[in-house]
Order: sequence, then C-alpha cells, then structure tokens
Amino acid sequence: MQSLALTSPSVPAVGGPHHTTRRRRLQRVRATAVSDEPKLNKYSARITEPKSQGASQAVLYGVGLTDADLRKPQVGVSSVWYEGNTCNMHLLRLAEAVRDGVRDAGMVGFRFNTVGVSDAISMGTRGMCYSLQSRDLIADSIETVMGAQHYDANISIPGCDKNMPGTIMAMGRLNRPSIMIYGGTIKCYGEFVSGSITEEQRKNVVRNSCPGAGACGGMYTANTMASAIETMGMSLPYRSVGLHLTLDDFQKVSDQVPFLADLKPSGKYVMEDLHKIGGTPAVIHYLLEQGLLDGDCMTGPALVFEGEESMIAAISENPANFKGKVVVIRGEGPKGGPGMPEMLTPTSAIMGAGLGKECALLTDGRFSGGSHGFVVGHICPEAQEGGPIGLVQNGDKITIDVVKRVIDIDLTEEQLDERRKKWSPPEYKANRGALWKYIKLVAPASRGCVTDE
Repeated sequence: MQSLALTSPSVPAVGGPHHTTRRRRLQRVRATAVSDEPKLNKYSARITEPKSQGASQAVLYGVGLTDADLRKPQVGVSSVWYEGNTCNMHLLRLAEAVRDGVRDAGMVGFRFNTVGVSDAISMGTRGMCYSLQSRDLIADSIETVMGAQHYDANISIPGCDKNMPGTIMAMGRLNRPSIMIYGGTIKCYGEFVSGSITEEQRKNVVRNSCPGAGACGGMYTANTMASAIETMGMSLPYRSVGLHLTLDDFQKVSDQVPFLADLKPSGKYVMEDLHKIGGTPAVIHYLLEQGLLDGDCMTGPALVFEGEESMIAAISENPANFKGKVVVIRGEGPKGGPGMPEMLTPTSAIMGAGLGKECALLTDGRFSGGSHGFVVGHICPEAQEGGPIGLVQNGDKITIDVVKRVIDIDLTEEQLDERRKKWSPPEYKANRGALWKYIKLVAPASRGCVTDE
C-alpha cells in the first residue's frame, strides 16, 4: 500500500487553533503538481482528460471546477460524520478544514461521508448486531466512492471504534496514496445493580460523562486503534492488503508486548493524561530508546446463557449465583448474533457486582475495548455453526488456563459426540435486510469476520 508523502512548498496551516496536530499531519499530504514530478492525477485524468468523457467533465464544471482544476489531482476526503455520537459529531468541521488544506496545496478536495454506528448507544441492545457490520460498510462505501469517482488519493477521518479499521481496510483495497486523521478523544451500571450507587448517582454519571466531542477517553477500542495506526504510520489491515495472519501470529505478538501505561479500563489514567506528557509520539520515543520496537488458571461449573439479554436478567436478579462459575454466553457470534455483538454490558455487570475475581466469562461474541476481567471472547467455531461452545451444559466443569492458553471441558470425546448428534442449529435471528446479507457473507472471527472472501 502506498503512503501519501508528496513534495510541497511551504503552505499555511489549515483549521482552527484546536487542530494543531492535524496541521502537522496534513503537511504530509500537501503537494504541487509541477511538470518535473510524477503525474499526481493519474486516476482522475481518466475522467478529466479524454474528450470521450465530456459528460463527466460537464458534471465537474457543474460542481464548480475550472479548467485549471481539471488538471489538478483530486483527493477524496471521507469522514465518518453524523450528529448522534460524541465521537463523530465534529468530524464534518474537521473534514472541511482538511479539504481547505488540500485546496491550499494546489489540489482539489472533495468531501464525502460514510455510515457509522455508536457502540456506546447500541451497547447492550440488538443494535450492537450492526456494529461490526458497519466496519465493512465503511470500507465498502469509501472504496465505492473512491473507485467510481477516480480520486487520486484518500484522506479518511474516523472517530469511533469500527471507524478506524473500516477506513484503513478501504485504503488497503484501493492501494492509492492514503492517510488517516483521527477525530481525537474525551461503568456505572454494574455498581447500580449491586447497590453500590443510588439511582440519582447513576443519573449524574450518565449526564456528565461526555462533556463534548471526541472518542472515549480510556484505552478503549477507538484510542487503541488510533494509537496503533499512528505508531505504524499506517496500519495494514491484513485481509485487505492480501496478507494471511493466523490466531497464532496475534498470540506471538501478544506474548511479547510489555505493559506500558496504566490506562483505563483497567488502569487509573485516560488518554488526555497521556496527551499531556507527549502522547503516542512520547511512547514511541521511549520504545525506540529501550530497543523494544525492532499466568492465571480458573476452574468452575458452567453457567450457560443463550444470548446476553438472559445473562443480564439473571445477574440483575441474583448476582450471588454467579460466584465461582464460568459464565458462558453463546449465540452471539458473527452469524449467531448476528454481527458478533460486544459483551460490554455483561462484563460491566460482573465487575460492578464485585464478581470480577469470582467468575470467568466465555463467549462467541466480541468484547469492547472497555471490557475487563477474566474474560475470553471470539470463541471459534461459534455456537451457530456447531462449535463446542454450543454443546456446553449447565454444571459442566470448565478449566481456563491462561498460561497454557487452553480451555478444557471435563467431558470425554464420546460424551461430546453424543451431544453433537442431538444438536441442531438455531434459527437465524435475521431473515431479510442488511443483517441477512451479512449472515450469508461473513467469515468466522478467526478470519476477521470479513465479508469479501
């Protein structure tokens, strides 16, 4: 995949006083189409130069381009803007500043939008079925506009969790000069269930948790992805750029990653605190200086739930029943969910009830970046597809050994085979519309839940 590092003269910074970091990043996309440089408009020229494309050129004149503009490279500025989420509500203004900077650099900038899902709003509801699907919709929509419009480069502006991988998946598919500009950053339910806080205290947390625009302040999904992408210059989404990674590859990296910062959800500090001491660049500098860049076991009886709603109802009614158990939430995988919903509400309920060290949680669903505790997700194969998690029954003895990376059930192969013979797949939870299409296309979690294999 190409990176957008084009030469440029000195150009005034763009955006308001709150976008200084964006100004620095945007310098990397400034360019001037000079005759002795490589042709920067090689894609848009397919539309702007041939006489046979007169109708196309008429449309471009209609949107305000001049003869001189038709000779300039065109940059698609894709933002995941919508008003209903603090992570994304400001991205339209940021996209306007980016577009103006592109124009100041002697290119033509065209803004366009894509869909988005607020995990914070859909969490704990069936709306979460659309969250992971939105990643692929974002990638599809950016790829569609960039390919159809013949833009020469892409600047994507994401804000919330699935926005980041969605935008870079599109970049990998297109293989055109691209860069991402992150929109920036800003657990009471379980405590309410356990009686640790009152209803008024709960409402006070809800009213004051999000004072303005930006993503969640801790090291949750959005900030984790944004930090990784910034560190790498451009994160390579393996499926979209033709690489083959296995779960063992991810485990090998995980085993070597050191503990760097005491950040939420498990730590004390938030992303703003990291920003005050230098942000991600300071961490990268430390890792370079240190030469770093180039276990628990639990056994318990299973407590099985078909979906997160039944688990939430059960823990709300009797939290004590969960002590010492291995909680199994199934039917929440890519096809079973559908959309592999995040299990943030169940993990928050467990932690808030003071059971974080008293029980474990297994699921074929996903976890939010805010989930913490003794939890194991992305179980494959999922229950909907006949995976072993679909054969577990209440009371089965389950052992989770993190050091050995093993999950065992105290049953013989003969017992499992007997259960398998009696098992039949549940009905899909969607039979029309976007989720039905997703069910038919989505790959297993071990292959990234992609929809274009």
